[in-house]
Amino acid sequence: MKFSMLSRLFATFGGQMMSTIGLLVIACLGVNMGASESDGYLRFAVIVAIVFNICEIICVRNVSEHVVIKNKRDIKLSEVLNFLKENDQLLIIIFMTILQQIAVFLWTGMNIYFFKYVVCHEEWFSIFGIVNFIVGSIGLIAFPSLANKFSRKVVYILSAILLVLGLLGMFFVGDDHKASVVLFFSVASLFCLGNALAGVSTTVMLADTVDYGEYKCGVRSEAIVFSVQTFTAKFGSAIAGFIGAMVLSLVGYVPNVMQTADTILGLRLMMFVASASLFIIILFIYLKFYKLNGSFYQNILDELVIMRKNNN
Repeated sequence: MKFSMLSRLFATFGGQMMSTIGLLVIACLGVNMGASESDGYLRFAVIVAIVFNICEIICVRNVSEHVVIKNKRDIKLSEVLNFLKENDQLLIIIFMTILQQIAVFLWTGMNIYFFKYVVCHEEWFSIFGIVNFIVGSIGLIAFPSLANKFSRKVVYILSAILLVLGLLGMFFVGDDHKASVVLFFSVASLFCLGNALAGVSTTVMLADTVDYGEYKCGVRSEAIVFSVQTFTAKFGSAIAGFIGAMVLSLVGYVPNVMQTADTILGLRLMMFVASASLFIIILFIYLKFYKLNGSFYQNILDELVIMRKNNN
């Protein structure tokens, strides 16, 4: 759990740094240099791509595994597909992750439009990045203690409730330019806390499906499981981006002008109500189908100990 928390913590820091200073950097690279805002976005994207590749090279050249476990044989593609098919708990997590990414990015991926056109305070975008990092970090750091005291199931249910309350709260208190910054970011904090707890919870649950896969299929493959996580996260984000673009078109969004009341309502409904509805669906799926909790999961771990002794 601690490793999952740390990885999420630093990922949150990097992501929120972009949310906090991104618009300032784009302005410096674009308008402040006598170019357009679009040029600023392009130059910023090029810089990010370069820095990303440099960091990847540094990681590959300097990070090595201290414990290397060699596979007894190569795993064929057909076996990978069969592993995914047989590991029903992994499939549930995959589906939940896709829906979760869509729900989160419908808000976080479109909030710049909300801050600019609905509450008419574009500077709130950077404030949200700061709040998200601070509150999210608190949630990530507290996760191991909360999970040990209550259970991971309780923490995940709590995260879903916080996400729904936060989204619906932002819908009601951030309806126009008269919105209170204190009240808005108070309810936004519920979303940030819930998102942090949900993110690390799904990572831990995904790790549990590795044990479940070994128990059910006789194959232990961390590589397959965690590569699937990366794919589903990106896939869900891509779908959310597509949906967001479609929503902007459907509600009649026109850039750089005052939006109509119908357009603003459409944005708010999609970003808050639709996202909250998805989290309610995710919670239902979790309670109905996910079972790697409590005595059931502990029995699997006990059985694995016996299986491994018999195989040695």
